[in-house]
Amino acid sequence: MKLDDVRAMLAALAPDVRAALDDVVSNALDVMRVPPPMRLSVWAEKFFYLSKESSYIEGDWKAWPFQAGWMDCMSHPEVHHFTCRKSARVGYTKVLLAHAMWERAHARRNSVIFQPTDGDSDEFVTGELEPVIRDIAVMRKFMPRFTRRSKDNTLRKKKFTTGTIHLRGGAAAKNYRRLTADTVVYDELSGFARDVEKEGSPTKLGDKRIEGAVYPKSIAGSTPKLKGLDNTDDREETADAHLRWLDRKSTRLNSSHGYIS
Repeated sequence: MKLDDVRAMLAALAPDVRAALDDVVSNALDVMRVPPPMRLSVWAEKFFYLSKESSYIEGDWKAWPFQAGWMDCMSHPEVHHFTCRKSARVGYTKVLLAHAMWERAHARRNSVIFQPTDGDSDEFVTGELEPVIRDIAVMRKFMPRFTRRSKDNTLRKKKFTTGTIHLRGGAAAKNYRRLTADTVVYDELSGFARDVEKEGSPTKLGDKRIEGAVYPKSIAGSTPKLKGLDNTDDREETADAHLRWLDRKSTRLNSSHGYIS
């Protein structure tokens, strides 16, 4: 059939039929569309939301300058390891949540997020992750059945149309097995054991999950404990670059640092 014949057939269709056909074709081609690259800080400014369950003030996200620096290191394709040494209560977990949503909505990758224990992981899911999925309107497109419990929507797994988030505690060696991901995240890394059931450090076990990924990413952050006996220190020593946020108004260093490699 010639192209002119196809055009004539489409022109003869009723307007509502043509509109329905356009929708079908558009939806079918949607999976092939690649959005223009967008840094995490820019995406978060546009879409991220602070949920009432875990924020002092509910509402749209507005990053502090050093948080924007963290975000753009996390989302940069050439930064494979990012470690954040931080003080308490500086919004690091919120940044991790924004990154998790950015990966689903924009980068379309699979990830695993480790917390120090299974209990910590469950609390993170119910108190932080699920409210964010609920409150960010754009996420409904990627997880339309969020309100339904199923094997793809549990405390250990959240499956989106654009990728999966696995949630695990880091105290058991078995929790690091049988997972394949593009990104691995360690929240409160200093709270993990130095050696997980005599099988190695948590980052050694977890980073195995991203071997072979096209865009591998390993993200860790924590308020550190004893120097020289801390998982965050271990990551810092292997970094290629050390970055610090300088508060120009006070000329003092803020206690938020990043280490990348």
